[in-house]
Amino acid sequence: MSKLPLLNLLSSINEYGTPLNIGKVNNSSINLIKVKGNITWHFHPDRDKMLVVIKGEFKLFLDDREIILHPQEGLIIPRGVLHSGSADTEAWVFMVG
Repeated sequence: MSKLPLLNLLSSINEYGTPLNIGKVNNSSINLIKVKGNITWHFHPDRDKMLVVIKGEFKLFLDDREIILHPQEGLIIPRGVLHSGSADTEAWVFMVG
């Protein structure tokens, strides 16, 4: 067991939209991702997904609304919910699911 230097790991990511897997908790993947621009509409049929913004602003789009997440804010997207996202400037996101 060792510390996870999240900010250092996020700093090392060179490509937007490609998650960096940093481990697992039970059956859930733990990922870090840098986002800039749009993420295509998608859903997760077999798992919920938790997002926490570390840096920047991340917009999450659902069928009926838009949710803007700022640093230290997060949410849980239930399995099967169609969603998309975007960041006008670079956003760093911690994801579980």
